[in-house]
Amino acid sequence: MDKVQFLSIELGCKCNLGRIHTACPNLSSERYAHLDTSRTLNDGMIIRLATRFYREFGFTGLVAWHYYNEPLMEMDRMFYLMDLIKSAVPTARFCLWTNGTLIPADCSRFAAFEQIHVTSYQEAPPKNLDALRRVRSNVQVHHNGLDKRLRGLVNVSDSPCLRPFTEFVVDNFGNVHLCCYDWRGLASPGNIFRDGVKSCVARFQAIREAVVLDKMSPDAPEACLRCGFKTAVITSFDLPSRNRGLAWRDRAIIARSRSSGSKPAVVFVFYRGPNSTMPVQRLIDHFEWNHEYYMESGVKVFVVTDRLYPVPDYAECLVYAEPMPVRNGKPIFSLTRTKNFGVRYALAAGFSPIIVTDPDMSYTPECWRQLLTVNNRQASVPLYWMAPDFKLRQSRCTVYPVTEKHVASCRCSHQDRGATGTVSMTADNWRKVQWDERCVGYGADDGIILASIRKAGMQVLGRPGTPTEVPIYHIAHDASKPQVNFSGRWFVRQDTWDPEFNPVNFTENRRYFQS
Repeated sequence: MDKVQFLSIELGCKCNLGRIHTACPNLSSERYAHLDTSRTLNDGMIIRLATRFYREFGFTGLVAWHYYNEPLMEMDRMFYLMDLIKSAVPTARFCLWTNGTLIPADCSRFAAFEQIHVTSYQEAPPKNLDALRRVRSNVQVHHNGLDKRLRGLVNVSDSPCLRPFTEFVVDNFGNVHLCCYDWRGLASPGNIFRDGVKSCVARFQAIREAVVLDKMSPDAPEACLRCGFKTAVITSFDLPSRNRGLAWRDRAIIARSRSSGSKPAVVFVFYRGPNSTMPVQRLIDHFEWNHEYYMESGVKVFVVTDRLYPVPDYAECLVYAEPMPVRNGKPIFSLTRTKNFGVRYALAAGFSPIIVTDPDMSYTPECWRQLLTVNNRQASVPLYWMAPDFKLRQSRCTVYPVTEKHVASCRCSHQDRGATGTVSMTADNWRKVQWDERCVGYGADDGIILASIRKAGMQVLGRPGTPTEVPIYHIAHDASKPQVNFSGRWFVRQDTWDPEFNPVNFTENRRYFQS
């Protein structure tokens, strides 16, 4: 169970919004029609279940108090159980997922949670969010609407599903569920009172092996074969650093049979945190500029985001919910972590090659061809041209190196030889080389990843002054302001650098680009 992120335990089966949300299974007459409801989870069983998961089954994830209930309806009991579990297993970690309507004015006890997720609904908005954020600044607010899971099953399909890597669910009556979509329990591995915890875990793992590989096996549960909510990516809320390498190694094994003949994927980050100046229009622009490339090539586009945004059918938003690095007691955005997060999704789903880029980018035909055709001996790193706006992108300035004053007055694109934010490699090579997460903020370790690619022995395509040079355009957010060059002398983002590592990034940029 070391690969499961959450042990989700349902504290009671009631939700204060159950009668409002008729599309939720909470009050459905089918919810327990196939399940054993003869016993309810008591405190002793919950404590034994959590401690056994950590001690016996290799669990390293978070205990979450949510299924189709509202955990804050049993708030005092919840904190009482957390204290007892923590005293038995000091390494235990906890997650709260709530509709937010019962958050108290005094949130001091909520500091015990490592993750807090609040699902916000227009008809019942959360309360006391500011108080909650004062004790846990990484609160994630989700604005997702209710889906159509009440409508039942669809036609049989043997396409795989990676959802069993997210959660091991135990409902209020001790029934185990493969995931929250099997709310009827049609694929249940058993009941912990009737069958025992060990037996339920063994059955869960056996079913997971039947559903997560290249195709579901014929003996996979019918509910899984007919599920309309299968996912080809792992919704990764929690990958602690001590377990990250193991988890992604195992997920790569799942995709091993897909490495040949698989489709290409594009990954880019569109994360609008509290201090972000990135306009939402830029996400719309990206797909308008590059729609023909994506449609003609049949790529899958993964957008790593802070929340769900409307995207085309060939794209998918991956909401990033992992912890950000902390500087001076405050979380700080990490472009390296969010890019790697998207790369790992694409790897686990079996895509190759994987093109990582920025939301500001507009491809050229020669650049796009090169990005799609890399082999295991190559990496494509196209040359950035910083354009004042989309219409002027092909008007190139011949002056290099440039000064800040020149860029401010020039209405042409200019080279930025230090930016390597767009990289394409095969899946095999992405498993060897990714962004170094010791770099924080937006100082995306351009020189470091290029050095890592060269150290791995790959030929670097697309670079300036070589026969393989290809351009890609980076479009300014504001045409009236010059774009900062990573290779320029006025690069002054040291406030977001990790003092132990990011200066090395700057040194590497100069070494490779300041000739």
